[in-house]
Amino acid sequence: SRPLLSFDPLFDKQIHYSLLKELFVQIFGVPNNHPKSQPFYDHVLTFNILENKIWFRNYQIVEEDGSLSEIGPRFVLNPIKIFDSSFGGRILYSNPHYVSPNRHRRELRNNTSEKYKDKYSAKKSKELRQPAGTAYVDVDQYDDIFDTIAPEKAKGMAKNVFQRNKS
Repeated sequence: SRPLLSFDPLFDKQIHYSLLKELFVQIFGVPNNHPKSQPFYDHVLTFNILENKIWFRNYQIVEEDGSLSEIGPRFVLNPIKIFDSSFGGRILYSNPHYVSPNRHRRELRNNTSEKYKDKYSAKKSKELRQPAGTAYVDVDQYDDIFDTIAPEKAKGMAKNVFQRNKS
């Protein structure tokens, strides 16, 4: 069967996307009057550009109402480099937004290590500001108002409070 190829308008605005469009037309397109091709279109291949990546979707044309239903496969292409010849030669396009998987993993590791280093340095600076063995104590001058001393433990003037007149 023949696919109908649908391209995002951005494919005509930048030269490297127009080169990729021509590549996709040559790969997925069926030449006119090809002996083994069917005379009708039964599915649509869409190529959209989003976030500097090419999103591919495969839709089937439903016969009853002409609507589209996605049948797959679907995938995302992230172009890295376009060369002058097959697998080498002069570089025609290099994607400035591409980040290799190893670099991405390294950045994730560095971010988590930075969080640990920040926590560790905050802990060390707290220890430097607050001497060891001294914890923050909320000292209030009225804290001991309702604390009573047992008569056996009372000393000095507090002992006189607990003496009773035996009369």
